[in-house]
Amino acid sequence: MWVKPITESEEEVATVFLISRAEEIERSDPEYVAELQRWLRTDPAALDGVPVEAVPSEDPATRPSNWLIRDFVVGTREPHGHFLPEDAADAPPPAVERPTVVLLGTESDDRGAWLLSGQALGRLLLAATVEGVAASPLTQALDWPATRTRLRSRLSLVGYPQMLLRMGYPSTGDAPHSGRRPVAEVLRVEPAG
Repeated sequence: MWVKPITESEEEVATVFLISRAEEIERSDPEYVAELQRWLRTDPAALDGVPVEAVPSEDPATRPSNWLIRDFVVGTREPHGHFLPEDAADAPPPAVERPTVVLLGTESDDRGAWLLSGQALGRLLLAATVEGVAASPLTQALDWPATRTRLRSRLSLVGYPQMLLRMGYPSTGDAPHSGRRPVAEVLRVEPAG
């Protein structure tokens, strides 16, 4: 198991390009878009899914960041123009997001490696939560075999990329959190013996 921060300019450009390319492929698939929209949780009592309040109101493509985040309402927003409204001309530019992006990988690409990477991801996300760090997956480039293979090649990886995470301190203190199921609903402990 290994963790690689994406810090070099060439690595960032290659990774951003492959994420964008994979996102483009996904957006052209109506079944994918429908599945993505099913992940939205509009019922406050529901535990599964992404809370609708957590989805940014602006188009992710307009965010001041190189790292494209997944758009759960793709195709439902008004198209944005390239011109600023008159009252925005004198406003200071928005702060540019500078997230830390890390790639988790394994030496092999079998079920054991997938389990190991899932365990490592769980530990990393728990440690991040304790420190007040938000994390969001950037898995688009890993969802498609061609872009995953190109990512491995472009970053000269020895091993297989398993998870790409965008991490940083959130700018808002009270961002909506995703629901958590009770432990008894997701784990079953059998008596030893």
